[in-house]
Amino acid sequence: MKKRPKKSRQNRVVWAVAGIIGLVVILAWAVSKWGSRTPLDNPTSYVRRTYDTTASGEHIAVLNSITDTELVPFRCTMQYINNGENTYFWRLTTQHDLFDQVEDAPFLAIIGAVDSSLPENRMLISGRFCETQNGMIYADYYTADRTSSYVERGYYNGSEVEGYLTSFDAKTGNHLPPIKFTTKKIWPYTGCKEPLQISTNGTVYLSCGVVEAYNAINTIYEINVPSATIVELQTCTYTRDSEVTKTCTLNKGQY
Repeated sequence: MKKRPKKSRQNRVVWAVAGIIGLVVILAWAVSKWGSRTPLDNPTSYVRRTYDTTASGEHIAVLNSITDTELVPFRCTMQYINNGENTYFWRLTTQHDLFDQVEDAPFLAIIGAVDSSLPENRMLISGRFCETQNGMIYADYYTADRTSSYVERGYYNGSEVEGYLTSFDAKTGNHLPPIKFTTKKIWPYTGCKEPLQISTNGTVYLSCGVVEAYNAINTIYEINVPSATIVELQTCTYTRDSEVTKTCTLNKGQY
């Protein structure tokens, strides 16, 4: 495995000066090519919800309280994951198997723009793209500290993981600044599941979990992208001793 070349000081200065303007230029170009996007998990139809609406639990009632008329149909790609050398592959969130390499130009342009905007000690490790029927693109992605040692997942060790969500208009390229919605000290298997649902007002509902030995934590986030408002709807903790126990807290607090 080859070491990724360090960014030159000149490149770091260029991105520091360009900031979000440079990212918008890349996005504007990418969305002009969006018609060639591949591969979508469900390329022919959109869905309003990706969870079981008949399941039990406090959060189901909260999610179901959003009516179908308030939701926008959407479709998503698989999760993409960095192999440690800045080559990206499609992967299912719950599996380790890598599928085809990401080769579509719009996807790679956005991935490259995000990666180039990161500090030198950080790297992009995974993410996903979702497209709504009304022409909005939502992208969640995850970054981690870079490490100098060879490890199972390349040049990162799953520590100091940050999750971001952003959106842009596929017609105009108008782009909102990324929202950091979570930070985890250790998150070896990074990435949230595809959105549970997306509201017409730009609210994305994400389910994200962390597994550590005999414990696991899952949080459902309600993120309004236009206002950069984040609400942790529910957090569930799973512990296993002789049997699995589950404790959930329904929240409405903002941070």
